[in-house]
Amino acid sequence: LSHDHQVLGTYHEHPVEAGWQSLRLDIRDRDSVRKVMARFQPDIIYHLAYSMADLEGSIEKGTHYLIEALNRLNPSCGFVFVSTDIVFSGNHPPSQERHDPDPILPYGESKKKAENMVRRAGGVIIRTSLVYGFDPHDPRTLELLQGLETGEFAYPYFADEYRCPIFIDDLCAALVEIGIGKYDLRTIWHVAGPETLSRYAFARKLARAAGFDPQKVPKAMITESGLTRPLNVTLDCTLAQKTLGTTFRTVGMPGGKAGRLE
Repeated sequence: LSHDHQVLGTYHEHPVEAGWQSLRLDIRDRDSVRKVMARFQPDIIYHLAYSMADLEGSIEKGTHYLIEALNRLNPSCGFVFVSTDIVFSGNHPPSQERHDPDPILPYGESKKKAENMVRRAGGVIIRTSLVYGFDPHDPRTLELLQGLETGEFAYPYFADEYRCPIFIDDLCAALVEIGIGKYDLRTIWHVAGPETLSRYAFARKLARAAGFDPQKVPKAMITESGLTRPLNVTLDCTLAQKTLGTTFRTVGMPGGKAGRLE
């Protein structure tokens, strides 16, 4: 975006060193949201923020305050909300944009409530899946590589939980296309990787790409763990694949190779 547009990036806990202006913003603070909106008058907002420690505050209240501020100060401002495949139970894959969310986890429930706010406000909803990247490593990949280095893993990887991992560069390219493009009639998009993988198969692919023995990845089954989690939240991404110019890479394609953890 910064190649052709003036970008303001906001963060809460972790500043990012980048080539654009950034500032700290807690979207749970209504006054702070209003002040930033009034000062910068954005043409479009990308809302990606969430905290697993405060789902109601970061997702529900935060979304409400952002929409409230843009309605008061800049009603023509575009609004792109990044949601999740976890808004679905995983009982009826693949999930299409027209399907009603039926979450079974608190994270998915909060995202569903925020989606409803965005829809009423005329914004755009983009549902995605596991996001991975290597420059820098995303937190999940970093945990995996640390486990492969040390032999001590934070958790096992489920062979019966299916997602559609997407490379961060591809997701960002799609976000730009959808936000800046002329897709006003498309209020919901599914943007995820082109292949459905179990968490275990995904971890093995990352391990192999990083030069590790994939046999070292610990395997488990949700159905034997006693946990309640969606088993198969495959997203039908036909609309995005046919409409957008972005190429969605499978795990391990050129441009998406993991490097050994230093």
